[in-house]
Amino acid sequence: MSTGKVEQQSTNGDKTPAAPPEKPKPAARDRVSGLVAVPAPAPAQLPDAVTENVQVANSEEQQKAEAEALAGADPKNDYATLISSVVYDNPFKVEPQMLSFMVDPNDGDECKRFVTVTNNTPERAAFKVKTNKPKRYLVKPSITFVAANSQEVIEITLREKEVEPIATKMRGDGLQKEMQTDKFLIQWMNIDKKFYIDEAFFHLVKKESWIDKAQKLIKSVPKSEQKQRFKFARLKVQYQLPAKPSATELSTTVEGDEEETE
Repeated sequence: MSTGKVEQQSTNGDKTPAAPPEKPKPAARDRVSGLVAVPAPAPAQLPDAVTENVQVANSEEQQKAEAEALAGADPKNDYATLISSVVYDNPFKVEPQMLSFMVDPNDGDECKRFVTVTNNTPERAAFKVKTNKPKRYLVKPSITFVAANSQEVIEITLREKEVEPIATKMRGDGLQKEMQTDKFLIQWMNIDKKFYIDEAFFHLVKKESWIDKAQKLIKSVPKSEQKQRFKFARLKVQYQLPAKPSATELSTTVEGDEEETE
């Protein structure tokens, strides 16, 4: 007759009662507060699209940090590898090569000239503009980059305080046009991709950071190697007085003034 108990067959043939099911353990209580500790919920799983966006953002931040570190690195001992080893016969073109300044004290705009510098190579380049009269002229920019097969424009201004003395001297000497000993030198270098990795890296950092690095790179080249590492272009300067009005123009102007006076 069955007793209502569940029996289990043992290995030696004896029937033994089955072990009762384990009761769940009570939740642990904090010894100080006596509160029941509630297990922390499992972290929420972000959608795949959100996870990918976070990873892309982190990757961009990392690239920007790497680019900033690269731009801030001192190139002093690496000029031989940062300047391109490719030799170009005519890597750049400068137009015009003669700067003719109209020295008219009444027209400040005539004292500005624009120079276009063209990169003829498939590599990014940097150039610096020097002059033997730095207090007389304002050059913007004095150092910059040119992308491959692209152009940059330089603005060269004869400072306003210089115009009147120059014009007065030329009038005193009876000269309408005069060549000057003032000179400008454009110092050019193609740069290797080790300088900036690639165009994407270049645009991750402010241009000023790269310009500062280029400035240091130019200064780091020993004088004995500058002719080998750089290419140069020279600009000449001439001053010109405004054309004198003809006798007919003077007569017309006087008659017009008299008519207005009446």
